[in-house]
Amino acid sequence: MIVVGLGPGRAGTSFFFNLVKELEIVDTSIIKETFHFDKTHCLKEYNKFFSGKEDIRFEISNRYIFHNKALKNISIANKVEKTIPLFFKRDESERLLSVVDYERRRGLSQKKIYISVSQRIMENEFNNQFLLKNFKEVTQGMSIYIIETESMKNINYLKKIINDIFNINVELNDLRKAILKIDNNKKIIARNKLVGRLASKTAVLLRKFEIFYILSSLKKNKIIKQIFFKEVESNFSDELYLKLERVRERELIRYNNNNIQ
Repeated sequence: MIVVGLGPGRAGTSFFFNLVKELEIVDTSIIKETFHFDKTHCLKEYNKFFSGKEDIRFEISNRYIFHNKALKNISIANKVEKTIPLFFKRDESERLLSVVDYERRRGLSQKKIYISVSQRIMENEFNNQFLLKNFKEVTQGMSIYIIETESMKNINYLKKIINDIFNINVELNDLRKAILKIDNNKKIIARNKLVGRLASKTAVLLRKFEIFYILSSLKKNKIIKQIFFKEVESNFSDELYLKLERVRERELIRYNNNNIQ
């Protein structure tokens, strides 16, 4: 069986992936985002991302939900092997706020953030209703499991969804231990822009040449993180967020009016 998280990003996907990985209950992918179904539905090639030690394979690639080709490939794979897609449903305004903050920490200027995020708004990336409806249309009604991001703060909810998705009963005490090990609250930023660009290009090259084990090791290496990155507090522009929220509301009205017609 395959369990594949479709995203979207900034909705608790990293937390859930790291939690399942820490529990060691299924075969999690070497790296969180394989992007495999963006290219093909071939499951033989898909196996290179996994150890092969467990029957259930699990990955999350945050952009799948936006790419119709990936959704089609997932629906084709489902005909060969049972595949459960996951959608992480977070309040759209909260996710927009989180994206703005994330892009700021990446070092983007306010102007570039506005252009980038505005484009994503107009492509309905912050419209849960559209994303779920589009998934159903592209996959011809394939079932999808919805994870409520806000509810993941409740440990009993986490226990329930893990049981629902993987059919594995996890003890609450094991969940608590796994959560404590996850370093999900620290936000880091490159110590300077040159380091940020170098880190980004290195990751792209490692992905291109499929050197996933090295990429995974680098991401987990605490010494490298301390040398090249620093922790930062959330700090976003209220003015920028409000402008983008107005764009989002305008696009939602347009989307709803088109649906009524």
